Amino acid sequence: MSGRSTGTNKIKFPTVLSLAICALAMSFNVQAQTINWQGYTWTIKSGAGLGPGPNNWNLTNCFVDANGYLHLVITPDASSPNGWDCAELYTTNAIGFGTYQWQIEARTDQLDPWVVLGLFPYGPPALGPDGSNEIDIEYSRWGNPTGTDGGFTVYPDSGTTIISHKFTFNLGGTYTTSRFKWGTKGIQFWLMGGFQPVEATQNVMATWNYTPTNQLVTIPQNAMPLHINLWLDKGHIPSNGQPVEVIIHSFTKI
Repeated sequence: MSGRSTGTNKIKFPTVLSLAICALAMSFNVQAQTINWQGYTWTIKSGAGLGPGPNNWNLTNCFVDANGYLHLVITPDASSPNGWDCAELYTTNAIGFGTYQWQIEARTDQLDPWVVLGLFPYGPPALGPDGSNEIDIEYSRWGNPTGTDGGFTVYPDSGTTIISHKFTFNLGGTYTTSRFKWGTKGIQFWLMGGFQPVEATQNVMATWNYTPTNQLVTIPQNAMPLHINLWLDKGHIPSNGQPVEVIIHSFTKI
């Protein structure tokens, strides 16, 4: 696997040999659809025409390099319904209350308008219908080149109250820290410049403290699998026609 990139959205792929080994493992029904990263086992999403999007999801679009960094890529694929493949993985176990933090390498303020990077626990269908039991950090302009490029969203434990905080940010480099602290009575979110220790709050570019009334209804109260994805809003191809890469150096949950 490749090392980390130093440029913006520069694609690095596994070697041909790595891909051949992966294909061989799949042919023998080895657990090729899961990877171990940061102390968790993650299932890699695979299939065509699946949400969100809908998009095509390719096993090779999520991989861990020799440094232990997680790569998510969006790549062209002539066999895909929309001509592109996306990336998603999620933990095989549910994770509950606590502090969640990602150290990310990418110009998340300059993603193509149709590209979405999502970091989120998600509970349905086990905990209720879609539109409930979800906590989102998302970086996207949702197809609008001049739109806001970040958002924090909380979907309720039950009921219909979905609350979002949208924001715009500008980076001077490629390193950022995304974090939320989830408790029974509220959720606080941060986007910070640079790589910050999990207990530190520095270089804050966006923050939101969501402490609603009737917390047992409006705040998710159950452990959920954690998802990370890089995808195309409405399945729309990148407007610049270029592949995309996001590198996550670490994920920490305390």
